Amino acid sequence: MHICSIEVDGWRVAFKSSRDLTPAFLRLAETPAFLGFDIFPQMSIGEYKIYYEESSNEVAIKYSPKTAVIRAPWHSIQEGETLLYAAFPFIELQRQQHGFVTVHSAAVSINSRAVLILGKEGSGKTITALGLCRAYGAQLIGNDLVIIGSQNQEDRIVTHSGTKFLSLRYESISRNMPDLLHLFPERDEDPWLRKVIVHPPKANIDLCLEETPLCGTFMVHVDETKDGLFIKSADTLVTRLYLNENFSRYIRGTCIALLGEKLQYLGYVPSFDSEALFTKRTKLMNRLITEYSMKFVSGPLEKVVKYIASQC
Repeated sequence: MHICSIEVDGWRVAFKSSRDLTPAFLRLAETPAFLGFDIFPQMSIGEYKIYYEESSNEVAIKYSPKTAVIRAPWHSIQEGETLLYAAFPFIELQRQQHGFVTVHSAAVSINSRAVLILGKEGSGKTITALGLCRAYGAQLIGNDLVIIGSQNQEDRIVTHSGTKFLSLRYESISRNMPDLLHLFPERDEDPWLRKVIVHPPKANIDLCLEETPLCGTFMVHVDETKDGLFIKSADTLVTRLYLNENFSRYIRGTCIALLGEKLQYLGYVPSFDSEALFTKRTKLMNRLITEYSMKFVSGPLEKVVKYIASQC
């Protein structure tokens, strides 16, 4: 039996496995899709643990409050990648217990202060973050996933970390930053569906690796059909519903699916939410809306970026 642990932001999940998982995890740690994590071979079993038993054809997944048991062929769990996703609910549980939450968003640091950029898919979160970096020297904290919160509910909210890659859409880049089109390989594909994952330095973007105090939160909608800028308070029913869904999706498992080699669903991932965690998230969301004066900003990219930079 092999033992190892992964640690993300100080929160740990241990693995006991019939196979040595360390080489697979070391390889996956270099990919952009995962928040940075450390691997500790031969560490003692922690509070949260996953047991993996390699089987010839059986697939079985069972979660309990602090453990998960997974039986599956090695090839069906994508050479260890699925096991990392299986650990995410336990990481998020520990994270939220200590006042932090995983948010689907982008964030940049301007003058050592963080800007959180929210919006639905296709609203322009990534292009806004990229614009702030290119035009105002901001550093990328995270794109796609950002960790925010505070240890104590009275402390200043901070951005803790984030995924360090840019998912660029051809349609958006061609309109706003055509000098970056060389980053796209040649393909005959619909411009809206044509996307590329880019490591930020390839786009001359610097990274912020430090915990950064938050200075503002913005719901963005980049709309090049408009000439002017539309700004208003984001304290609306739609915003509050959006924040509730966004801030709870990882603890409730609604965006975590354990998939096999042919993208088949392998098993059920339960919710680890609770009333206590909901209360913590509610206070965090209320602070973003009121204390940090969350704004809805819509208009052409240049004006959206200029306005956000002026607020920091």
